[in-house]
Amino acid sequence: MNSIIEKRIYTQPQIEYVKLDNDISLALESAPPDGPNEVKNTAPEYFKTNPYNTIMA
Repeated sequence: MNSIIEKRIYTQPQIEYVKLDNDISLALESAPPDGPNEVKNTAPEYFKTNPYNTIMA
Protein backbone atom coordinates (compact mmCIF):
# COMPACT_ATOMS: atom_id res chain seq x y z
CA MET A 1 0.00 0.00 0.00
CA ASN A 2 1.42 3.35 -1.00
CA SER A 3 -0.12 6.06 1.21
CA ILE A 4 1.10 9.62 1.50
CA ILE A 5 1.22 11.20 4.97
CA GLU A 6 0.43 14.88 4.88
CA LYS A 7 2.26 16.98 7.46
CA ARG A 8 0.45 19.91 8.98
CA ILE A 9 1.94 23.08 10.39
CA TYR A 10 1.42 23.46 14.14
CA THR A 11 -0.45 26.60 15.09
CA GLN A 12 -0.01 27.63 18.72
CA PRO A 13 -3.29 28.35 20.55
CA GLN A 14 -3.96 31.94 21.56
CA ILE A 15 -4.06 32.50 25.34
CA GLU A 16 -6.15 35.30 26.77
CA TYR A 17 -6.09 36.57 30.36
CA VAL A 18 -9.48 37.53 31.74
CA LYS A 19 -9.72 39.25 35.11
CA LEU A 20 -13.12 38.73 36.73
CA ASP A 21 -14.85 41.26 38.93
CA ASN A 22 -16.82 39.76 41.87
CA ASP A 23 -19.78 42.13 41.43
CA ILE A 24 -20.05 41.45 37.71
CA SER A 25 -19.67 37.69 38.24
CA LEU A 26 -22.45 37.60 40.81
CA ALA A 27 -24.71 39.73 38.61
CA LEU A 28 -24.21 37.36 35.68
CA GLU A 29 -25.03 34.33 37.87
CA SER A 30 -28.19 35.85 39.32
CA ALA A 31 -31.59 35.20 37.79
CA PRO A 32 -33.35 37.87 35.71
CA PRO A 33 -36.18 39.78 37.39
CA ASP A 34 -39.58 38.11 37.58
CA GLY A 35 -42.10 38.98 34.91
CA PRO A 36 -45.79 39.60 35.44
CA ASN A 37 -47.70 36.65 36.94
CA GLU A 38 -44.44 34.77 37.72
CA VAL A 39 -43.64 33.30 41.11
CA LYS A 40 -40.07 33.04 42.34
CA ASN A 41 -39.11 30.12 44.54
CA THR A 42 -36.67 31.03 47.31
CA ALA A 43 -33.97 28.91 48.92
CA PRO A 44 -33.82 28.29 52.67
CA GLU A 45 -31.69 30.66 54.76
CA TYR A 46 -28.88 28.12 55.23
CA PHE A 47 -28.27 28.15 51.45
CA LYS A 48 -27.95 31.94 51.33
CA THR A 49 -24.21 32.36 51.88
CA ASN A 50 -21.97 34.62 49.87
CA PRO A 51 -18.76 32.75 49.00
CA TYR A 52 -16.91 36.00 48.32
CA ASN A 53 -17.56 37.39 51.80
CA THR A 54 -17.32 34.18 53.84
CA ILE A 55 -14.17 34.05 55.94
CA MET A 56 -12.71 30.57 56.18
CA ALA A 57 -10.53 29.90 59.23
